[in-house]
Amino acid sequence: MHSLVGCFLKEEPAEKIDGQSVLPFTLVLSATKFKKFFTHSKEEYQSWISYIKRTIGYASLLDFYELKVRLCVDVLVGKFRQGKVWDSERRDP
Repeated sequence: MHSLVGCFLKEEPAEKIDGQSVLPFTLVLSATKFKKFFTHSKEEYQSWISYIKRTIGYASLLDFYELKVRLCVDVLVGKFRQGKVWDSERRDP
């Protein structure tokens, strides 16, 4: 049995195993421990992903903000030109 505190969910693209198409996802429990799961249907996959996200308290920036326009940040970011800055607007709950 594992605690889901501090774990991460990694969604992966579809794979073929023994000629069957499966939808995999991985629960990353720590830097060295992970569990990989496979589902056969898209509905089952979505159900598992939704349940696990609720359980671990997953939240995405896109759940709260709508990204509008990417801003040019050469001057703003300075030496860290790798960053991406977006204009955003808070979503109504």
